[in-house]
Amino acid sequence: MKFKSIIVKNFRNFELLEVEVGNKNVIFGMNDVGKTNFLYALRYLFDRELRRHDLIESDFHKRNVSTNIEITIEIDITDFDSSDTQKLRARLKGALGSSDTKVYIKLEAAYNNQIKCAEVVMRWGGNLDRLSEMRSSNGFYDIDNVFNVIFDSTALTPKRS
Repeated sequence: MKFKSIIVKNFRNFELLEVEVGNKNVIFGMNDVGKTNFLYALRYLFDRELRRHDLIESDFHKRNVSTNIEITIEIDITDFDSSDTQKLRARLKGALGSSDTKVYIKLEAAYNNQIKCAEVVMRWGGNLDRLSEMRSSNGFYDIDNVFNVIFDSTALTPKRS
């Protein structure tokens, strides 16, 4: 299983961001260019604890709540012998064909003016045009049984000598 790309639409400072990624990446840049927002996009997709926090108006690019937030990741699953690939294939069941070599995981968030936050829908599958909606229960999605995110904010703090 190898991460291939991430697309972020209408999220925070990103109107549209398309990035080729791998399983190990280095992110660097000047202040205020979106490094943290890029990581938050990934975390919203994979981190069930962060997903418990509502997406609000300020999470939409330039507060454009008329356009949905979309965060999509593409994963290469051509390594059929990998236990991670096998586990992911087993969880996807009907959303993935036996010959599919890619998995797409997508978060869509539509702003609801009545409740003043976004309603999130998660989808996945082997064809970007025909993704299946993930089951959800008490804020947990099927994806949460596959990926376990551990975020260590102390790793971001410079060490003083």
